[in-house]
Amino acid sequence: MPESTVPYELIYSQHGLPAASAFRKITSGLRMRPSLFIAGAQKAGTTSLAGYLSNIPGVIPPHEKEISYFNNDQRFRLGDNWYRSFFATNFVKNKLEKKTGILHITYDATANYFEEIKAAERIKKFNPDAKVIVVLRNPVDRAWSHYKMAVKYGFEKNTFRDALDEEAERILSNTAEHNFAFQRLGYRSKGEYLRFLPAWMNAFGNNVLVVFFEELFSDSIAPLQQIHDFLKLKTAPDLDKLKQLNKGSEDQLNAADRDLLNAHYKQFNNELALYLKRDLPW
Repeated sequence: MPESTVPYELIYSQHGLPAASAFRKITSGLRMRPSLFIAGAQKAGTTSLAGYLSNIPGVIPPHEKEISYFNNDQRFRLGDNWYRSFFATNFVKNKLEKKTGILHITYDATANYFEEIKAAERIKKFNPDAKVIVVLRNPVDRAWSHYKMAVKYGFEKNTFRDALDEEAERILSNTAEHNFAFQRLGYRSKGEYLRFLPAWMNAFGNNVLVVFFEELFSDSIAPLQQIHDFLKLKTAPDLDKLKQLNKGSEDQLNAADRDLLNAHYKQFNNELALYLKRDLPW
């Protein structure tokens, strides 16, 4: 693989990772602990779901999305006080609850938690009663959307087919503490959902809700009602507040590459449907 096609310096950068402010770190002990984790999958609508919840009474958004704490060892070593600096104070929570009469929660929406099994174990230790929402999407469409995002940010220089051919080698070539090559270039492997989902189900059981991108954006109220019921939100779901954010370009995946990925995912999808005991919406 020619090294020039892989911008490793950029791939292994801290691109997009938020930093904690000094003031919030000092007051971290006075801040909320998230009880909801929107764990992924990447490019499956987690940003849109987080945006929706941020506009619902009873939910206080974090100061930053994609904190990437429980999946990244370098950031995890900074400790829980560093992590809690990204959330609202209990004073704000109490003030809102007094004003509205509604209990308030906060959440961490980091789409790359899903594929890091250690993240499930760490979150369980941090908050054993946490609830987890996993959003899944047709893995072919997810892979294509992921690739387009990587191109946009300069992580990817190859064609989609070449990137798929080189994916395993890129991931295995990692020598850094956190494998950003997997996180940012794992187009095909990240859609093998059943490699990751059981770790979350084993850790959290009935406190895991699996929803589907295709159903979430189907103009049906049912998926949102399911989310409201799962979180015990007192407000009614509001479709007008659900916006599809971070939409990629309209470029279409060619038929040959789609057929290649459909063949790859066929067995994975069959096993996922059996595991979830339901038909998949793709």
